[in-house]
Amino acid sequence: MTYDILIRGMCYIDGYIIPQSIIINNERIVDIKNITYSVNADRVIDFSQNPSIIVFAGFIDIHAHLRDLKLSYKEDFYTGTRAAAKGGITIVGDMPNTRPETTSLNLLDEKDEIASSKALIDYGLYVGLPQESMKFIKELPSMSLKTIGVKIYMYKDFYGKNIDVFRKILEKIAEYGLPTVVHAENPRFFRNGLRPVESEVSAIKDIFNLKKNIDFKLHITHLSSKKGLNLIRKLRRRKIFTIDTCPHYLIPLAEKNIVPKTLLKVYPPLRSKDDCKALLNALRYDVIDVISSDHAPHTSNEKMREWRDAPPGIPGIETMVPILFTLYNRGVLSLYNIASLLSENPAKILSIPKAGLIRKGFYANLTIVNLKREKIIDPSKFESKAKYSPFVGMKVRGIPIMTIVRGKIIMEDEAIVGERGFGRNIKSYYNHQLS
Repeated sequence: MTYDILIRGMCYIDGYIIPQSIIINNERIVDIKNITYSVNADRVIDFSQNPSIIVFAGFIDIHAHLRDLKLSYKEDFYTGTRAAAKGGITIVGDMPNTRPETTSLNLLDEKDEIASSKALIDYGLYVGLPQESMKFIKELPSMSLKTIGVKIYMYKDFYGKNIDVFRKILEKIAEYGLPTVVHAENPRFFRNGLRPVESEVSAIKDIFNLKKNIDFKLHITHLSSKKGLNLIRKLRRRKIFTIDTCPHYLIPLAEKNIVPKTLLKVYPPLRSKDDCKALLNALRYDVIDVISSDHAPHTSNEKMREWRDAPPGIPGIETMVPILFTLYNRGVLSLYNIASLLSENPAKILSIPKAGLIRKGFYANLTIVNLKREKIIDPSKFESKAKYSPFVGMKVRGIPIMTIVRGKIIMEDEAIVGERGFGRNIKSYYNHQLS
């Protein structure tokens, strides 16, 4: 028998770096053997002579904005998933705040059709809350077949709305076991364009109070502050929920002399060095479950506007993994931290079957990283349409050199080799599980 791919090299499996041979066929890992094992394969990839190259279970970015539709001039599923593959991402979760917003079954179907025709890697689609809440509740059973979760922007979806209707929505979401991904900011604290830490802390308290009585799957996204983190430490003693943060909340950018300053505009805002230090420490001790990119591309002209008019958002899907491995090389994070934050925990939170680990029978989603390869972040070389970054000029060490999705090589040696339209909605994983 001839298999599709045989990979030899150092592999991160169950918390250990061990020399193994991974055998791939028909989208799956069909066997894992010792490093000397040999089979006939159409492609043999041998990293066994370079211990700095590590094979990880495919990295998953649970929070990105791939735009498309009427915002395709900023990004679309083709360029966005090219950027993701370049960054070592095998599965990406796309947020619903497009134009039009993904808040109904018809709009979800439309986006899924567009994504499936353009994506190079696999993807998940979130839905948002519409004005007509009862229609959303009625359509949720059908939407649950194609969506990976519901995104709630508390500043517009929760505050000032009918709390009883909101409770009914959460109860319905819980019925289908979908994650509720919450952007936690209370607009009562917004002043003159500023969004202080108290806004985040207040919103976390308010959504947690609902969690006390409704058993929905709560995930708080892009945590930005030490005060928010300290509150979460207290709350998690009583109730279980998950959280993520992003690289731009780990590296102290707010005090850097970056021109224009609008490159740093993002919601929640960037915080102090003390906040960054607290979040980094929390990553080391498993307090934070996931790192996401919150990839939010805009045109350069839009980001060059005056602060008040410039849109918030940082393109981060190509820089996230190199930044995390740079922190590893500095001794700040461990490989266990990174594998948990980017592979295992995202798969658990999104309930993706046969993903997040290197296991026999799992999908052959793999990210291969050269721990010693270095480069300077140069946005002009991004695959994304957004050719800017607050991390411009940063020297990073630890670069993805191969991205494999369901046994198909999508990126090799930092070059995109995958095909447009290969990616599929990860809800299809649920229908193709091995017994």
